[in-house]
Amino acid sequence: MFIVPWTFRWNNNMTRYQNRTSNRLLRVMELINYAIYTLTWCSLYRTAESNPMAWTKISFPNPQVDLKACGRHHGNSSWLCDPGNVLTESQAAAIDNLLEETHNVSSCECKTCYNQTKHYIVAVALVPEIYLYRGMSSTKVTSRDLEIASHEFAEFMLEKWNFGQCGNDVVIFVSRDDNQFSLAIGKEARSILTARAVLKIRTEVNGYFHSGDIYTGLHQTVSIFQAVFLHQYEYHGTVSRKLFLIFIGIGVCLFLFLLSQTYHAYRERVMLKPKHERLVWLWGFT
Repeated sequence: MFIVPWTFRWNNNMTRYQNRTSNRLLRVMELINYAIYTLTWCSLYRTAESNPMAWTKISFPNPQVDLKACGRHHGNSSWLCDPGNVLTESQAAAIDNLLEETHNVSSCECKTCYNQTKHYIVAVALVPEIYLYRGMSSTKVTSRDLEIASHEFAEFMLEKWNFGQCGNDVVIFVSRDDNQFSLAIGKEARSILTARAVLKIRTEVNGYFHSGDIYTGLHQTVSIFQAVFLHQYEYHGTVSRKLFLIFIGIGVCLFLFLLSQTYHAYRERVMLKPKHERLVWLWGFT
């Protein structure tokens, strides 16, 4: 009679003990996760004050809002952000003027245009190098890691800056010391800057960036974008289509020529013979 209540009380005590233990473990795990998150976030939020050469996509400034932080000291806003002074002042001013010109001369491509203000926008982000958080890992940074980081940096700037109103914006990202050049293209801009066009453009300008001539590479890239937006640039896709049509035309002409030659040969051999000889030839009795 006394065993059952004691056993019941013992089971209840064990359950409470297990619950308290599991709650403590959960709290410890939460504290550990919070500490890891805090350390990671602080590392990722590293700015030029801690390392003026390396930049993270989170800490990178906006040239339309924080002009001085972007290394631009004239005007009220800019489409170029160069906090690490990758370009000289005169080079940055020339690229900025070209970016503004591209914005002004391009047409409105959004579905709803108010006073034709939604022109194509090309913005440029330049860094001496990308800061890559490696944690406790001792592995070396590979070229593939840099390519991924460069692409993510450009895409992040496209979304963070959000200069376009209908995806009519493009971000050019260059990391000088990492030898990286990436493009992030908005949804509307992709309708004219197709994959073939981008491949053609990259083929034309990659050499400048890889040789360290960033100013010429940027000038060429923005100039080509401007020509594309004005429908004045012809890329491989158009050329290939023309060549394809030319080859089709040549093939049709060749086919018709061979057909006519065959017909003339048949006519000379059969149709010009007497009727009884034609029948013999047709049945194979020659």
